[in-house]
Amino acid sequence: MKRLKEINLEDGKPTVADALIILKSSINNAKSGNVGCLYIIHGYGSSGKGGAIRDKARHC
Repeated sequence: MKRLKEINLEDGKPTVADALIILKSSINNAKSGNVGCLYIIHGYGSSGKGGAIRDKARHC
């Protein structure tokens, strides 16, 4: 059975570049593992409408 994996891109308050490295690595690991769904936490930024990590992660 495939499993759900959570990726918290807010953890440790990384830069956008570091968060994207974490995201890409997590996606690659999920593809090679037994993961059926990734739950990605990216935050909403200080404006409450979405931060830089959210915007860049959508184009990853």
